[in-house]
Amino acid sequence: MQGFTKYGFEKYQNHSIFIFLLLQFYYYRILKKVGDMIFYATSDEIAMIGILKCVSIGKATFYKKILIDLDKTQGALTSLIQKYNVSIGKAVTSPERPCAGHMVVQVNQTLLAKQKCMVYLLVTLPIAVRSQADVYKKLVENLEVVETTKTKPEHRKRIAVQWQKDFIKKAFASKTNPNPDDFSCLEWEHERLYIYTKDQIRKLVLRRAEYSDQQKKKQSALDAKRVANGEKPRNLKATRWTWNLTPHYSKYLKRIVELKIEQAMTAKKSQKKAAIEKDRKLENRKAAPENKIASSPTKQEVSNSTRLSPTEVATCVSDAIFLVKHMPAFSGTASDVGKIVSEIEWRFNSKGIKQSKAVRAKDGKAKKIDLPITNAFKIKELASRAGFNASKFEFKYHSFEELRNAVESYREGLSESQIAKRETEILSLYEIERRKITKSLKQKNTEGAKLSHYKVDLKIKESLAKKILKFTGFRTTAPLGRDKDEHVDGG
Repeated sequence: MQGFTKYGFEKYQNHSIFIFLLLQFYYYRILKKVGDMIFYATSDEIAMIGILKCVSIGKATFYKKILIDLDKTQGALTSLIQKYNVSIGKAVTSPERPCAGHMVVQVNQTLLAKQKCMVYLLVTLPIAVRSQADVYKKLVENLEVVETTKTKPEHRKRIAVQWQKDFIKKAFASKTNPNPDDFSCLEWEHERLYIYTKDQIRKLVLRRAEYSDQQKKKQSALDAKRVANGEKPRNLKATRWTWNLTPHYSKYLKRIVELKIEQAMTAKKSQKKAAIEKDRKLENRKAAPENKIASSPTKQEVSNSTRLSPTEVATCVSDAIFLVKHMPAFSGTASDVGKIVSEIEWRFNSKGIKQSKAVRAKDGKAKKIDLPITNAFKIKELASRAGFNASKFEFKYHSFEELRNAVESYREGLSESQIAKRETEILSLYEIERRKITKSLKQKNTEGAKLSHYKVDLKIKESLAKKILKFTGFRTTAPLGRDKDEHVDGG
């Protein structure tokens, strides 16, 4: 069908209305199959799925976050669609419009309360300039950049990223859009896209990661079945985009569990020590002077006889379980939680794990290991929840009005504000550290003088800095630069 185009079937406009509508019907069926590149989300998880689709299917590598007044959103979206070549289905590029735009529009209960709408605007570069290594190589060949022995890979990437940013601005510059926005690079370590907690801790990050050996074997096995069934083999890739926990949030989760277990262990040891002392005092009353023993047990004696039951452990980790339960589940996040749980399990149940491994190595039989922390987190359920195919996710809403109406009429389940409040309470280690440090200072304070709040606060800050803050996961001030959500008006 020579002359058949995507935008109105120009050379067939003189045909009958029936033929035109029939062709149009089939065209939109094709678009539906390909998938929209404008996604409407009611939660962080759905917004993250939309972003993941833009980078995995749409091949977007640059982004911008924009916060819009809710009553101006419709006009602002129309303006952004026109400015940045955002279309239904895969955006079509041309020499005049070489870059393609994609969009994720989010309204949730929190944003609705603030009368705001969040827009994630993503951009796909032409294939020829998509690789930063190729861009830098071309710049060197054209003598636009001088390569030296002192040039580091980071410097090369910075130069290539900046060139791509300038390319995007030129691509979108027009009479109606004379000053296009600056975009951040998803692939650039210093500009990655983060999801923050309510109190501004970097929680989740979008990054490209390599498949594990286990995942590669699984893919190869599935591909072998396809070939055996007469299907074409897939083009298996070594890397993929996924959402991961940030190192500092992982540290936070782990620390919360450790603190709660340590507290429970300390309390139980104290009870055990008191019980042993009581029994020994009674025994010493009846015993002859030469047979009397020290009433106070050693630390080793108390530790060896004190264990937390699986129920007690499950209670200790309940806060961290809450955070994980309400965390957007992707393959990367599930893997990160699994690592945290494994580390904690080895710390507090290493003896049981080693004993089980020794038994298996001896008789070659699989023996069920009692893993109280792993069982409490329900790792298998988490992996199952994260095992969905994001590319096949069906979005319920296909317009801003549908999205807004859905959020305004939502009345079910635990509200996002309640979850955020609970999350903030759990992540506030301040009080936990305060109690711990105050107790320590009281023990060292032999004179019994009153402790100053300043001294306690200083010690708490030092403690938190050593354990968490060194990961630079906090925004200590109001967000600036690329992390600041930019505001736009409708137009």
